[in-house]
Amino acid sequence: MSLLTLSAVNEAIKMSTYGEQSIMLGPLGALVTMHYGLTSAPASQPRNSIFGLMVAGIIAKCISYIPTIYLPVWIRVAVGPSIAIVASLALGIPHPPG
Repeated sequence: MSLLTLSAVNEAIKMSTYGEQSIMLGPLGALVTMHYGLTSAPASQPRNSIFGLMVAGIIAKCISYIPTIYLPVWIRVAVGPSIAIVASLALGIPHPPG
């Protein structure tokens, strides 16, 4: 039910901003699976989930500002999660990036 609600909110946001803004729904599906299915796993704890997604989001946003002439999109897809994994491990908040 919560993913259905988030999906509806995402569609409303996309419609009101003419497709320019949206919610990252992909990692939220995995996050819900971890929270409800793997409750005792260290990576599914709220601290790791919140800060891990925040670190990954910040890194993804920073990488998106690099012009494609220097870093093509197909390389960003591999480099972004790699840097996010290393950063979250270094910060002690391991969580699969979205």
